[in-house]
Amino acid sequence: MVRSAPAPRATARRLGTLAGGLLAAALWLAVGTEGVTAAEEPVSGTPTERWSGDTRYTTAVTISQHTHPTSDANRVLLATGDTFPDALAASTTDHPLLLTPTCGPLPDDVAAELARLQPTELIALGGPQAICDTTLDHAADAADAPVQRWAGDTRYTTAVTINQHTHPTSDADRVLLATGDTFPDALAASTTDHPLLLTPTCGPLPDDVAAELARLQPTELIALGGPQAICDTTLDHAADAADAPVQRWAGDTRYTTAVTISQHTHPTSDSDRVLLATGDTFPDALAASTTDHPLLLTPTCGPLPDDVAAELARLQPTELIALGGPQAICDTTLDHARLASDGPAPEDGAEQERSGEDRETAAVFEWAGHEWETSDRHGGPGPTTFDPDHVTVTPEGDLRLRLDGVDGAWHGAEVATTEPVGGYGTYRWTIAVDDVAEWGLIPVLGLFTYDWRAPEEGHREIDIELARWGSESVGNLWYTVWADDSGEPDNNDPGVELGGDRTVQEFTWTPGRIHWETRHAATGEVLGAWSIDDPARVPAPGEERTMMNLWLMNGDPPDRGEVEVRIEDFAFTPP
Repeated sequence: MVRSAPAPRATARRLGTLAGGLLAAALWLAVGTEGVTAAEEPVSGTPTERWSGDTRYTTAVTISQHTHPTSDANRVLLATGDTFPDALAASTTDHPLLLTPTCGPLPDDVAAELARLQPTELIALGGPQAICDTTLDHAADAADAPVQRWAGDTRYTTAVTINQHTHPTSDADRVLLATGDTFPDALAASTTDHPLLLTPTCGPLPDDVAAELARLQPTELIALGGPQAICDTTLDHAADAADAPVQRWAGDTRYTTAVTISQHTHPTSDSDRVLLATGDTFPDALAASTTDHPLLLTPTCGPLPDDVAAELARLQPTELIALGGPQAICDTTLDHARLASDGPAPEDGAEQERSGEDRETAAVFEWAGHEWETSDRHGGPGPTTFDPDHVTVTPEGDLRLRLDGVDGAWHGAEVATTEPVGGYGTYRWTIAVDDVAEWGLIPVLGLFTYDWRAPEEGHREIDIELARWGSESVGNLWYTVWADDSGEPDNNDPGVELGGDRTVQEFTWTPGRIHWETRHAATGEVLGAWSIDDPARVPAPGEERTMMNLWLMNGDPPDRGEVEVRIEDFAFTPP
């Protein structure tokens, strides 16, 4: 019996640079047509406008032109468009914020916007590893203004440095705390003017963060997100450092957390403008974070979560601004938002909480001796739309994952155990596929462990992947481990060319060692193998879950039609 349960946290698996120069992008920017475009008007609803460009950089320029239409900016902030923490830490200011490449020429539109703004000072957020000196020199020339850096040794100390510049006096009544490991919770609160500091998801509070809390002397700390974002232990350390009480602004998903934050920061329904951003990636919303309008997160495409619709009805804006093009928020989702914001506001005191059955759900089922849940989200890896209908258990007891087209878009499949399986031991899958050699260059089947609570251990991710990563010059079987959060995995192409035979895919994880092996299911012949014997490159067990997904590299359509995989069995054997 398949029952409904709350949807899993939509954490994007990070993709790394593979051997042979193959790049699977860890961050995907969803943007659309350049400039301001109006979505096709439905019969009724609140007027909607898009602020978008061809790239994350031109989208940020478009947003700057709307939020700072006059050239009287005394200070412009520059942040890398490749990662989120530095810009996020400065998002509670009201200065224009433009995105740049980490290194290389400045995009022409960014240079032109700097010339238009005529700032007296440029602020680079982060050190040379965030924005290199060459890129800063180009920016200084374009703006004809001096540059200084606000930077620290880590994302946490950079946030402290930024905060010391933006909030130099210790008169903060409220300080916001957000995890530095993911972006949605802090992003949803970025349109406030309170100091915002980053913390680890769990563990000791960095000394500089503790010292900054002591300096600010807030009367209240706000933790953005639930214990999966910032655990209670870390919050206790923060409360001790600040000598202040703590409350959480949190929801069951990134969407409901954003709603909760909006309800606290904009308690009255007098918003003239509400910003909408995809909850799947950060650049578009980040570029608009220096405004003071409510900011709500939406899926890239699909139905609007009920809580988001209710919040739009409560706010009753006169205008909705979609950040990014249709690849960021599709027209269908925007139409739902338009109609929701034009609906009747909830009555004062009306109960808006709904049971878990009414919230975004995913199927939960028993298979191979474990309880699993499917994903029903759009996001990493890929990005891919994961569809619960693409996961079935056959009458023979096989788990079937399917990748095919739905209403003109390609949907994949993803499942995860609802609880950790066991840490050290052997993870073994028996799989049957149509001819992998005929998949083409785009589809990816992942068999892996993942622990979103533990970025310091590379999210404890150990992978077996059937994929070509966009290249005909490599095999279609890969072994990978993420030992840390540096963004550089250890991976191996054993030179295997899998076809349509049944195979056993397994890895054995022991202290300081991982051994991967692929065998022919019928004969036992070893087709491929690889080992890592280095304690520094092998994560330790934690709360990792076992996962499987079938997805599309870069979200591109596959070279051929439907892809189907049958997982005949999964087994975990302790050491």
